[in-house]
Amino acid sequence: MEGVALGYRFLRQMSSELSQRLAEIEVRVYEAVGSPFNLNSPQQLSEALFNRLKIAPPDRTQRTATVSIPLLRRSWNPCEAKHPVVDGVLEYRELAKLKSTYLDALPTQVNPSTGPSAHFLQPDWLSHWPDCFF
Repeated sequence: MEGVALGYRFLRQMSSELSQRLAEIEVRVYEAVGSPFNLNSPQQLSEALFNRLKIAPPDRTQRTATVSIPLLRRSWNPCEAKHPVVDGVLEYRELAKLKSTYLDALPTQVNPSTGPSAHFLQPDWLSHWPDCFF
């Protein structure tokens, strides 16, 4: 047998559990902010964090129209006192990415006749590098 084993039932169960967890986080964030909004929208997230909750932006210079999740993750010192909504938003985005990238997408990439297989794609630029780099 070639390829990798894939536990479809496990992935479906895990996806379902993550959906429940995401819904719990959404409720917690919406309650803290005071109304529902799209957690995946940088503009709406910025409005919620900086205007409604009056959280100081991570760069401390100005409030922006949008907020970047990588910026939140990099800029706020974990020891610094911040609103619990920030932790909820970061957790939500991490779990949503895990769910959409692996738990929901991976089973759809399987060929029904041959099963799962690994395809390793090498970028064109990599083939021009000398072997000594590897």
